[in-house]
Amino acid sequence: MALLTRFIRLPDRANTHVFTFVVTRSVTRDLHRDVTSKEFSYGYHRWAITFSRAGKVLGVYLVWRNPSEGMRVYIDFSFTLLNREHFSSNETFSGRQIKFTFDSPAQGNRRYIPVDDLYERNFTDANGEFQLELTVANPRTLYETDLRLPLGSPGSSSSSTTSLATGGGHQRSASPLPSHHQHHQHHHHHLGGSTGNLSTLVQQQNHVSHHNSGHHGSLHLHGHHHNATQLPKTTKMETTYFAFGGFDWNLSVVMEPYSVTAATSAAGLTLNLAAQLAGNPDRDSPSHRNRNSQLLAGGVDPVPASIAGVLSDHVGNGTLALRLRRLTGVDHRSRSRYYISVGEGDRRLSSGLMDDISDAEGAGSVWCPRVRLQDVAPKGVLRIMVELVSANTLSDALITLAPNNQVTGTPGGIGGLSAGTCYDRDKQAWSFEADTHSENATLRVRVVYRDVRNVPRNHIRYVSWQAAMLRPNNKVSQCDAVPFSSTHYSNYYVQEEADDGVVMESSVPVKDLLKVANGYVNDKQQLRVQVEWDETLLLFQATYHKYDDVGRIHNYQMRKEITALQSENYSLERQLFSYQRSLAMAQARNGVQPQGPSDDNTPSSSANGEYPPHRDHSHSRDFFARREESSDTEYALDLAGA
Repeated sequence: MALLTRFIRLPDRANTHVFTFVVTRSVTRDLHRDVTSKEFSYGYHRWAITFSRAGKVLGVYLVWRNPSEGMRVYIDFSFTLLNREHFSSNETFSGRQIKFTFDSPAQGNRRYIPVDDLYERNFTDANGEFQLELTVANPRTLYETDLRLPLGSPGSSSSSTTSLATGGGHQRSASPLPSHHQHHQHHHHHLGGSTGNLSTLVQQQNHVSHHNSGHHGSLHLHGHHHNATQLPKTTKMETTYFAFGGFDWNLSVVMEPYSVTAATSAAGLTLNLAAQLAGNPDRDSPSHRNRNSQLLAGGVDPVPASIAGVLSDHVGNGTLALRLRRLTGVDHRSRSRYYISVGEGDRRLSSGLMDDISDAEGAGSVWCPRVRLQDVAPKGVLRIMVELVSANTLSDALITLAPNNQVTGTPGGIGGLSAGTCYDRDKQAWSFEADTHSENATLRVRVVYRDVRNVPRNHIRYVSWQAAMLRPNNKVSQCDAVPFSSTHYSNYYVQEEADDGVVMESSVPVKDLLKVANGYVNDKQQLRVQVEWDETLLLFQATYHKYDDVGRIHNYQMRKEITALQSENYSLERQLFSYQRSLAMAQARNGVQPQGPSDDNTPSSSANGEYPPHRDHSHSRDFFARREESSDTEYALDLAGA
């Protein structure tokens, strides 16, 4: 058994997380017992660690528990065995940008350490248990698929007979688990067909609608024959579904495949793209058909203002409209960040970072690339790639800002009946209570975990979130987010009768909230707070334990060693200064001018005390141009030769 006991999130750009596991003696004594940890989340995926025994050598693996076809994950990870005596004796194994795929969801080292070394080198305690530390950083998730275009589209070839969407094929980066661990691999069962294929539905009648049935992994073609008085044909396709952030997703693609006049194409795109992507049930109603006739006759504006800009440059030559759809978690809204790319090679076109908030039904914004269909799919196959950055659940809490004589609460404050309630993705209840008695006279909101009693006994629940106040903006018909003083909040919870709460400070003066038409509250005097739930982890061992001593001992040893190194460095600097001073005095007595560094070895700028600025390229992004294979680390070579 491997128990996740401690966790820490480092405040760095690599999004580094450190998980500490306590591994029981069954790993070394019971050769046939499966030792796998419970699932934990990182990088919006579910993971676990597992062990293998090959003779007298212990192996360890990181397992991706929710793989999807066509998806691959790159990640930096390292395993560290914590030595009970000194941190310099720790045993570490690491890899950079290791690739996890549907076919190879487990990566690790099958020859991590001999079992005898666990005892001889003081890794285990008297009970035969030891601690293993997992460090993960720099996660990157890519989903790639190919859509074969239907016959007659500008980019399709004449030999196309079927419409398929398959996940991109990639080689394995390492050997899979031994045979007795194969059952840990998580498989998906797709509705409406086998995994990776798309079923084709073609309609031959005019004005007959066929709406998406909700099945995953299917391609739906909605066609209309057209003549001089009919709209051009549109085609809707959907990729297979994939898992990310606790939700299932797919990508809807609607295209206008025929070369027609600009006016007719604009009319067709206006009606068909909106109906296909939004799922409008009235697109074949009499009023809809009347509007079709008016559009073709030029009686009304054929292009709404919302999409006029994206249609003006590419009508009549085959156009695309893409939307990322969330298929599960329909009881909440969500916020997702992602990139979409169409085409390949020099013809690849990227959407840039899309920060999207989907409604409760999973519908988000539409991306209409300014490109002709035949430019990105010259051989009749459209390659689509999605890089998924984040996907978090959103909750809203309405806090009633009422006078104190109308609300039961602390005198002078706002609380009691005015507290707003919301639920996170695990259906746990939270309350948000306003407080007007801060020292700087600004609004404070106290977040209380109401279901703290539901935390399992002897466990710790870690929860992190972001929060902001929403202020309506009449100019754009949206709400402006006014964040609290901290961009990130987190807390650890154990089972108890009540939670004391976490206070979130704001910069909004209380007097501004009590004014009429202040912009923060609605007609019912309610303040809207939006919460973006980030991470949730369940840790074992709620109390301080002897295993916590190991980390503290290592911490003290490192600080002591750093202090010794600083003292030694200071002593060496004093000696160097003394030598330079003695040399200068000797040269002065002999009448020799001291020589500075050679001009050939010293930049002109450094002679004036100036140095070129250090450039940090670690966070520059060349989208979808990073290497597609794992790095040739010693880790990868070891697995390849195994």
